[in-house]
Amino acid sequence: MYKNKNGTWCSDFIMDGVRFQRRYPNSTETEALKLEKEWKEAIRKGVWETNVSSARGVMKLSEALSFLHDRYWKYLDDTTHYRVCLNRVIKAIGDKEVSTLTTADLYELKDKMLNKGVNGKIYSPHSFNSSLVALGTALRILEGLEVVKFKSKPNFKGLQARQVIPKRPALRDDELLKTKEFLYNRAKKSKALSSVEIYELFIVLSNLGLRPAEYFAIELGDISFEYDTITISKAVKTHKGVGTIIGAPKNGHSRTLPCGENVMEVFRNIRHRLEIARSVSKVEALKLLREIKGNDVLRMTYYWVSQGAYDNCKDLPLDKCPITHLNHDTANRMWWAVRNHLGYLGTSNTHGLYVLRHTVASRLVKLKGFNAYKLMAFMGYSDIKSSLHYIHLNVDDIRDGVGISV
Repeated sequence: MYKNKNGTWCSDFIMDGVRFQRRYPNSTETEALKLEKEWKEAIRKGVWETNVSSARGVMKLSEALSFLHDRYWKYLDDTTHYRVCLNRVIKAIGDKEVSTLTTADLYELKDKMLNKGVNGKIYSPHSFNSSLVALGTALRILEGLEVVKFKSKPNFKGLQARQVIPKRPALRDDELLKTKEFLYNRAKKSKALSSVEIYELFIVLSNLGLRPAEYFAIELGDISFEYDTITISKAVKTHKGVGTIIGAPKNGHSRTLPCGENVMEVFRNIRHRLEIARSVSKVEALKLLREIKGNDVLRMTYYWVSQGAYDNCKDLPLDKCPITHLNHDTANRMWWAVRNHLGYLGTSNTHGLYVLRHTVASRLVKLKGFNAYKLMAFMGYSDIKSSLHYIHLNVDDIRDGVGISV
């Protein structure tokens, strides 16, 4: 039993020459140890191998779904993804026997989901691709376990649908300044902690280019006040049927980023608020609020503490305290006012919070010596193509190329 970098307890052991691995999301160490013990007992009694043996032979897609869910997928962070995707496949082509699936069935799946419709519904290319990948994963596992033997193994090559992904724009320099001024004035006038925190989110995201989900998972201990750096090793994830959990970043790797003075000033203010919140009770904070005159920052901190805004940090070590109360819903709702202030009206999400990530990427590549590989490391990508998707340049940015000739 060990704890991975995302805080999830995991089993990894060998019995009778076979390696067994499993994760226990949202379980404490005691719960995980109990589940591991029960699992080992089941293996010793032969229940595990019996389940595989009994599955060999004729197996329909629905039976494969149940078998794989019980053996693998129920231990994933998102327990519903594969079930939803395979149920789409079953609705489209029927509950066929797995061993008889052919490439023709895959083309039928594509035609029905994208063109003819399934029960009157046309699916998006993204939904089709997700279903195709889930089916491919299921067949690969079943074949590896020798649960099924294909009469004519289906070929998935070249079947994925082409997705047209709208490219988000980047904010201009004047728009960044306008946004900063708007959020700063709003934070000064409002008594709401969320108004201050959305301003802090803007400062951090517009300098570091973090994914919003990464920012919402930051704890005070992730910030090095000695070296002016921050380590991004977690992200907030939302799954249907599971709720909000803390998991790994999108590419599964952590990264450490340098922070400028304006970002560190935000982090120092947050640390100061947390230290005050942990040092006084709500009653004491209310009393100090009435006594202190003139210091608006300190008075607002006592006000928020007296209102119970920091109750969730009382029993946590300081380095485990989250730096914000914002989440995807509240932050996006508050960012909508920024979009309107900049004149981007309508329901399009092209100027949502992610526009700050695109803006940082576009500004970084304009720096002398900041190449695509540095950008890849800074943005937290393992694929350079993904990093280049975030770059937006205009004619002035490429004017340096004028005069280059043979």
